[in-house]
Amino acid sequence: MNNWWAFLIGFVTAFSHADSLEVLDEARIINQRLYLVHIGSQPSPIHTCFATQIANQTLITPAHCIYDYTSRSFYPLRDIRLTALFGQDERYDFAHATSVKTDHQNVEKMTARDDWAILEVGSQLGCHQDIAALVDTSTVQWENEPIQLLVYDQARAALAIETCFVDSSNLSNMTISQCSDMTQVFSGTPIYVQIGVNMALIGMVTNKQQDISHSVYSATSIGQVLTRLPTSSTCIKDAS
Repeated sequence: MNNWWAFLIGFVTAFSHADSLEVLDEARIINQRLYLVHIGSQPSPIHTCFATQIANQTLITPAHCIYDYTSRSFYPLRDIRLTALFGQDERYDFAHATSVKTDHQNVEKMTARDDWAILEVGSQLGCHQDIAALVDTSTVQWENEPIQLLVYDQARAALAIETCFVDSSNLSNMTISQCSDMTQVFSGTPIYVQIGVNMALIGMVTNKQQDISHSVYSATSIGQVLTRLPTSSTCIKDAS
């Protein structure tokens, strides 16, 4: 709960300082379809988790964020809810999960690469981005590619954009590294890379790797998740 209160305080602090507001505006533009995962009335009990909208009623999040390690099963659907991180329209700010899809039910033994879940929600969230143009599902191997990542800046108690590096030279092990030790990356944070003049969504952060002195985070590719969805289910360019 301390992290959660710090997170909320960060928003208040950010909107009272012009320099932080500028950073948050950039974060808002890049991550406009980001939602916060709640279990019941609280944030995910493991740690703060994000979910990224990829269709009108579909989001993706790390599987462990909605998994109850006590009962060894996913939380009841009625307890999984999502709120927009950067609310723009109250019609799209809140949703309850209606189904959970994943390839691996045994979350406690899954690898970081398999740590994903598809959430269907009961509310229409709207299609505010062209998902087909935004997502890159190719098997490109990224070798220490610089990325602009949404992070929690502990020094300023605010969300910010920071340059980190993604590496997927080993396709079964995508990692994020070289982030500042003064920042924290939350599970479910989307990973965007610059391709030409466009930003492409290639994956999401799953968790921080253990027993490492510097900040290295595991991640999963977006491609393997989208192959589980029919093409017609993602937002298209002329959607509104």
